Amino acid sequence: AADLSRMPHMLIAGTTGSGKSVCISAITACLAITNRPEDLKFVMIDPKMVELSRFVGLPHIVGKPESDLDRIPAVLRWVTHEMDTRYKKFAEAGARNLADYNSALA
Repeated sequence: AADLSRMPHMLIAGTTGSGKSVCISAITACLAITNRPEDLKFVMIDPKMVELSRFVGLPHIVGKPESDLDRIPAVLRWVTHEMDTRYKKFAEAGARNLADYNSALA
């Protein structure tokens, strides 16, 4: 078990049939059930085009699960730009993590 707030970026890897899709689905469902869409947003990349289609329409997703191989690099560039923007805001607030950032704003 791990605290996801301590690892805001996650890579899930494993061999075929090891349960990666089940893990991603369980994490997504749990986070969606316990967080409002205005508080939590997902960007989902689905190069296999079938694994994440069940989440189409979930209000927490920015756009839709992206499966167009030509668009995926642009989506990842946008995500890294967004991440960099947020880290700069953390630095301006003197915060090392989300809890520190939220405390600095309060």
